[in-house]
Amino acid sequence: MEQANARFSRFRFTIRGLMLVTLLCGLPLGSCVYLLSRLREEKQEGPYENFDAWPLALKRLIGEDANLRQDIEPYELEAWVDHRSIWLLRADSPLYDRLLKQNPFEPADHQHPMAGRLMESAPSAWGQPRWGQCVWYATPGYGTTFMEGADLYLIAEDPATGEVIVLHEWIF
Repeated sequence: MEQANARFSRFRFTIRGLMLVTLLCGLPLGSCVYLLSRLREEKQEGPYENFDAWPLALKRLIGEDANLRQDIEPYELEAWVDHRSIWLLRADSPLYDRLLKQNPFEPADHQHPMAGRLMESAPSAWGQPRWGQCVWYATPGYGTTFMEGADLYLIAEDPATGEVIVLHEWIF
């Protein structure tokens, strides 16, 4: 038994030693996590710089009709692993008609699980619609069911201004 104990005798685990190891390993790990979170926060939140950076779902909606690009103002919210953006467009735009025809929607309201995210994400430059008076539509299950690889939408149409705000999310 003494030989077995002799093998482990050079490793003396004390509370002070364990705390030192934890500190030495924890600091770099914590720094990496903090750095990644800061990079994620700084990662391109704002208007898209060019059409190539627009979400694929939006580019598919526009298709070959380059004139439709004038009807929409997309704003990037997140483009890390999942993609999230918010769009402003006119209710009388053909692009809005395409969006409604090409995707399944169900009626929603300002109490929708994702409505808070839409309201908080809308840039102040767009103005603040009266959310309670908006006509709302959502992708079935959006905000209540986890769905990978699907384009998810929450739409708030303000009848007073004729503007539509669309929250788009694509989960990897």
